[in-house]
Amino acid sequence: MKCPDCGIEIVALPCKRCQGEEQIIQNVAEEFSLVRGAPETEGSRVSLDFALTSIQKHLDKEQFQGTVSYNARDLLRSKRWWHIPYRWIGCTGFIVSLDSGYVNWLGSALSLGFYLLTRTKQ
Repeated sequence: MKCPDCGIEIVALPCKRCQGEEQIIQNVAEEFSLVRGAPETEGSRVSLDFALTSIQKHLDKEQFQGTVSYNARDLLRSKRWWHIPYRWIGCTGFIVSLDSGYVNWLGSALSLGFYLLTRTKQ
């Protein structure tokens, strides 16, 4: 059977990989005082739209033909950036600067938790 969230082959639910990532996301959110989940204000919705538009522009330049989908419960944001989780071959998501629209397309060699835990708090 395949995990409905990450698509890897598993013996039974819950998926151990997804559980581990869930814990990393929760730890990172707590450690860095990030807001987790779907935007709840008009301002946060506007900033998420900006981040998603920036991602789409970046993907268009790369001629990426896929569709970016994410689970809103795993969104993370600070005052200066959004993390949009997205699993695909070699990809674990995007970090988008709200100042510049710069998109950092995270690869599979670098987990979100490691990336954020090695940076200074903002």
